[in-house]
Amino acid sequence: MFTPSVVPAPLAPLLAGVRALGGDTEAFSDTGAEARACWLAGLRQLADATEVLFTHALSVFDAQGDGEVLHGAQSTQAWLRGALHLAPGDASGRVRMARMADV
Repeated sequence: MFTPSVVPAPLAPLLAGVRALGGDTEAFSDTGAEARACWLAGLRQLADATEVLFTHALSVFDAQGDGEVLHGAQSTQAWLRGALHLAPGDASGRVRMARMADV
């Protein structure tokens, strides 16, 4: 259904950096317990910050009806399921959260 042709410019270097870390498991596997805990804490902060940004972007996407406009989806939840392959419950939950964040 949907394949992004271009990752937006601000996201491209961030995504490349995270992907580069994925191949460097030695960066955290050959360290001590405290360093590994710091890796986990940093990765969780990165994931949380990304989720906040995703929720705000989804709020605007949903409010504008972009899933219907671009791909004829019946709802934003349907678009998330089809385009991003989210499970039905996950798609509904994310849209609910985005709508609450918009209030």
